[in-house]
Amino acid sequence: EAKSIALKAMPVVKRNGELSSEMLLSKLLSEVYAKEQNWNEAYHYQNNYLTIYDTLSKNDNKKAALRQSFQYEYDKQKELDKKENEKLLALQEAKTERQQLITLFFSIGLIIISSLSVVIYKRWKITRSQKELIEEQKDILEVKNTEITQSITYARRIQAAILPSEKSVKTLLKDSFIVYLPKDIVAGDFYWLEHVDQKVYIAACDCTGHGVPGAMVSVLCNNALNRAMNEFGKRLPGEIFDKTRALVLESFSKSDDEVKDGMDASLACIDTTNDQLIWSGANNPLWIYRANNKTIEEIKADKQPIGEGYELKPFTSQHIQLNKGDIIYLFTDGFADQFGGNNGKKLTKAKFRDMILAIAPDSMNEQKEALLKFYAEYKGHAEQVDDICIIGVKV
Repeated sequence: EAKSIALKAMPVVKRNGELSSEMLLSKLLSEVYAKEQNWNEAYHYQNNYLTIYDTLSKNDNKKAALRQSFQYEYDKQKELDKKENEKLLALQEAKTERQQLITLFFSIGLIIISSLSVVIYKRWKITRSQKELIEEQKDILEVKNTEITQSITYARRIQAAILPSEKSVKTLLKDSFIVYLPKDIVAGDFYWLEHVDQKVYIAACDCTGHGVPGAMVSVLCNNALNRAMNEFGKRLPGEIFDKTRALVLESFSKSDDEVKDGMDASLACIDTTNDQLIWSGANNPLWIYRANNKTIEEIKADKQPIGEGYELKPFTSQHIQLNKGDIIYLFTDGFADQFGGNNGKKLTKAKFRDMILAIAPDSMNEQKEALLKFYAEYKGHAEQVDDICIIGVKV
């Protein structure tokens, strides 16, 4: 506030030639800008202050010399001033009248201040009342928020119930890991597991959105996968995806609103008797770490979702021979899309792939811990951008 007032006053005192006032304002502004560490402005006003100070000092010396010469004239004038006594008496009377006016204005000022005090007091009462109302509404919102959070937390328990347990995954796929990190309390990502005819089916699925909307779509898609396999007897991953898509579209078609939600997914069928892999992907690829040459082979996915899309085609079931020590990786896009690091940039799929290639020789438990540690360090204090699901299975 001092700086703002001083900057407004500066042109006025310069225009009136008030050097002493300009000097004081320059000193004030120099100190303010120094506190703000604006050294250019601080130097400018400090220099202006010193310049005026020197000017005024020189003027004082001149005034002292002139004062002696004026003294004589003053003494002569003093005699003449006696004749002006009558005028001074008149001025005294005028001064008395002025003091009376000042007293009158002071009284009026007190009345105005008293009136303003009443207005301020009433305004304070209104403000206090409004504050109490806001506090009351805040309490209501906190209660509602608690109720909503409790409901969503319970929904998480329901969603967790449809996910395969860690024990069941380890029973069917002993040398495996699952990294599952929902962005919110509930998630749009989920993983799916079935065991039929000595074949293990496992999928990483990414439904539209995250949080509550994503979780609702995930329950519908999970149910569609189960029906496609258990009710309609589909066994090839591509056929399972085709039937799942048909069931999802059928469910959404019952709504009067146009719903285009669905999911991207990666579904692997592992024949445990001969290490044969049958795989299908909806937008999400498959990575295979080949132990013999320590490289990652990427199997491309069909560029279409399990849901509404443009020029939908049947999903492809790809047959792949695995060798002892090979590792398959199924994943959604949440890990690669995370922002963080020193520059706050997206991790990208290329860096994710380099990470997998570096840790693939380690045990599956060590790989899981390495992924979790790397993700936590890379994300840092940034917000998680999406749900994360990564599945690794070693042959």
